[in-house]
Amino acid sequence: MSTRLLKWFGASCMCLVFVATFCTSGIAQGIGPNGKIAYVVGMPDFTTDIWVMDADGSNQTNLTNSPGVSEWDPVWSPEGAKIAYVVGDNIFSGVWTMNADGSSQSKLSTFSGVEFGPTWSADGSKIALVRYVSGIVISTQFDIFVVAVDGSSDVNITNSDFDELEPAWSPDGKRIAFAGVRDGGAFTTWQIVTVDPDGTNEAILVVMDEENRSPGWSPDNTMITFMSQFNNPCCGNWQVWAMNADGSGATNLSADPTVYDMWPSFSPDGTLIIFSSTRNGGCCGETNIFTMPAPTQLPPLSAAKNQGAPLAVTQLTFNGKSADPDWAKKAGSGVCKANCLRSRAFTFSVKKDNAGIELHGRVRVKNELRLVVPDALVTVQWTLANGTTQSAQKNTDLNGLADFSVKGPHGTYTLTVTDIAKPGMTFDPKKSVLTRTVTK
Repeated sequence: MSTRLLKWFGASCMCLVFVATFCTSGIAQGIGPNGKIAYVVGMPDFTTDIWVMDADGSNQTNLTNSPGVSEWDPVWSPEGAKIAYVVGDNIFSGVWTMNADGSSQSKLSTFSGVEFGPTWSADGSKIALVRYVSGIVISTQFDIFVVAVDGSSDVNITNSDFDELEPAWSPDGKRIAFAGVRDGGAFTTWQIVTVDPDGTNEAILVVMDEENRSPGWSPDNTMITFMSQFNNPCCGNWQVWAMNADGSGATNLSADPTVYDMWPSFSPDGTLIIFSSTRNGGCCGETNIFTMPAPTQLPPLSAAKNQGAPLAVTQLTFNGKSADPDWAKKAGSGVCKANCLRSRAFTFSVKKDNAGIELHGRVRVKNELRLVVPDALVTVQWTLANGTTQSAQKNTDLNGLADFSVKGPHGTYTLTVTDIAKPGMTFDPKKSVLTRTVTK
């Protein structure tokens, strides 16, 4: 979400109502075990950084750590190898990508205006996002674009005079959900809408006298969670809701009007919903990150029976400045089926002299079709004869080869591939040759 609007959660709870303008939530694609959680933390200089933590809230680490610059809107790529996110402020902002460890940060496109709210396609080759652009009649408004990661296409799929925000691509890649200003209920307001990835076959899923925002798909594509605020009269506290993918069974999961529960999404295994909340907070709209059990069907059979019962939640952060969580699959759990990067072979050559050796290790990168991949960034680690390590990066040539060299005494050397990156493609360690040892 656009955490700059909060300046940072030190504002009043009314600011939590206003924060709805530049926000998004993402969800890891496809069912898999729960891995790292990316989220946003407000920093002492009133900027925001992207952090990650383990599924239980431990090992909290600042990935971007950039004083004077704000990053927000983190969303994991389908296999958890990359994070798309936003850099900037409420006047100028752009969508960027980085590796899961915070390295290789780069801007997605050459677009120079306001863009935010990224969400990955199921194969990782495209990103849907929001841009502030000229309308058909109205001068400017928010539209949703689908942008190829390799820069080959850039398409406005909503292209209307209504505002659309917070796209969420379904795990199977067939639909994009978003919050759109649409007619219905007592007045025109924000509703949850789905479209095909080319913008056709629009369906308004839920029409209520609420402002409905920030959709997130369940990993099996059968449910959508979202946040809703009663809007007639304005304005109630945000609550976490869920509905079936066809809009039926809409249910308030928070059921506690004394708190703000916001920016929900499902865990990769589908058993939990992660969200930001003012629960257990101090003053002035402090928020932390929580999980709640995800429904197994909607409406839940136990809804009437448990009405008014306390919601079973688990708190993961306690700093009062955390929001906008997105959950990745556990590293290495996914199966790459398309646009895969695999290290397929190692070859070594050596030059010897009395002082020692110059060792060259060549790594060949291919895709799932066994075709060589040029211009892929290969990251390796050498383990030298004396036991120390040395990291290096090279791009593959036209033959898919990256050449790494090291000098040292005679002995045993190990070359290990730690990452391969190229826009629109995913490193597939499960089907890669990752390490080889040679003695010279």
